Amino acid sequence: MAWRLERQLAIVKKLAKNHLAPCGLVLYDLRSTWVERERSPLAARGYSGDRKSGKLVVSSGLLTVEEGRPESVSVYRGQTAHPLAVQDQVKKIENEFGSDLVVFVGDRGTVTQTQIAKFIEHRGVEWISPLKSPAIRRLRAERTLHLGLFEGKNSFEASSKEFPGERLLACKNEDLAKRRAKKRQSMVDVREKNSIRSRNE
Repeated sequence: MAWRLERQLAIVKKLAKNHLAPCGLVLYDLRSTWVERERSPLAARGYSGDRKSGKLVVSSGLLTVEEGRPESVSVYRGQTAHPLAVQDQVKKIENEFGSDLVVFVGDRGTVTQTQIAKFIEHRGVEWISPLKSPAIRRLRAERTLHLGLFEGKNSFEASSKEFPGERLLACKNEDLAKRRAKKRQSMVDVREKNSIRSRNE
């Protein structure tokens, strides 16, 4: 293990050179798991992905290429936030893998506004992430986003002063809309049934 640790950077660079193609896709996930050794410098109290309560945890991030082949593993102090780990991985892809352009795709919890501000500071880093509900409500209030814009199509591109220099893409999920409509109708049916029962009583 000591031999591998000393040569970790050289090994990672060689793997990236052999497996990571230009404009290639890399996948990343961060997970916390419990440890028994309480004196570990990386161990900290927190939530374990293994659902093991009362234990110290460490966080580990796995970076793979599109086929799922592991390229790099990083270990962090337990309960390291996803945005902090992501920023570290972006730097790794830029510096160690030698990528000129990184496009990061993440969920709402990973790509925060603080994270976006750091992405903007680094030229050559772009991002794709869904907006949070408050931002969507503000877009609806300013009429940048409303259902009428979906007429005859399932998606459209928009822009807003609230997101300068960013492309906004709105997509309509027909399957989700049908499921929600069915759920609303079932709730209405239950209320009507209860109302009829109360009047009869």
